[in-house]
Amino acid sequence: MKKVLFLCSLIVLGLLSGCGGKAKSNDKSSAEKQQANSKLVLPEVENKSGKVMIQTVTEGSNGFPYNSYIISSSKGENVVVDPFQMPTTDIVDVKPVAIMSTHDHVDHVDSDFTDSYGDKVKKFCRTVEAFKTRDFNIYSVASAHDGDGIMGNPTNVIIVMEVDGLRIAHFGDSGQTKFTQEQLDKIGKIDIAFMQFENSNSHMDLKNLKGFNLLAQVNPTIVIPTHYTDKALPVFEQKIGKIEEVSNKMIVSKEDLTPGKTRICRILNTHTYA
Repeated sequence: MKKVLFLCSLIVLGLLSGCGGKAKSNDKSSAEKQQANSKLVLPEVENKSGKVMIQTVTEGSNGFPYNSYIISSSKGENVVVDPFQMPTTDIVDVKPVAIMSTHDHVDHVDSDFTDSYGDKVKKFCRTVEAFKTRDFNIYSVASAHDGDGIMGNPTNVIIVMEVDGLRIAHFGDSGQTKFTQEQLDKIGKIDIAFMQFENSNSHMDLKNLKGFNLLAQVNPTIVIPTHYTDKALPVFEQKIGKIEEVSNKMIVSKEDLTPGKTRICRILNTHTYA
């Protein structure tokens, strides 16, 4: 009888030990998962600032960290412009109502990201469009990626967004030597402009100053540079003024703007999605 009781005790202890070991293993797995997730730097999905929020959201470690943006209305509606190496819905759902690309070059288009939203959102790439969402009025204007020839099928479009009293335009890779008066009339007065300054595919550099010439035509209150290198930084300060820097996002309203002089703002990018 004693032997039977002893054997039963051993079995019970073994079962308890096994359960304890399994629980410990799960805890370790959960901890490892939490540690991995803690290394991610994801875009903010909800805008609780009461103003317009602009986030640069390409993964920060790639070669084009300043092309892609989420623009959020003060009421929290999100649109995405020129997605590239962005997190798919299994990582984070940024809940866009529109995903738009100024043109179809690989650093302005992210099929994995866009396809992950199926048919739930408005999508277009390099087309002249006009539509409204709850908070945004959006339209696009034909432009040229390089040179001044604008054909029926444009090589780039300028996306204009009206939201919360602000007029925001993403110029994509507009590489003309100058905008036409017809383009300027369609674009209108711009408060915030995303514009490039160095891009060999647009024959735009710091010697011919095409980007700065186009900027002078548009004359926005704030310019957010997209394609550029560190060599452009002293030129920005010389030609535009002191560079303002924020990390990953900018919060802005119409009341924050001081018309009359263009300010330059770099939205630095530390996002990590893997």
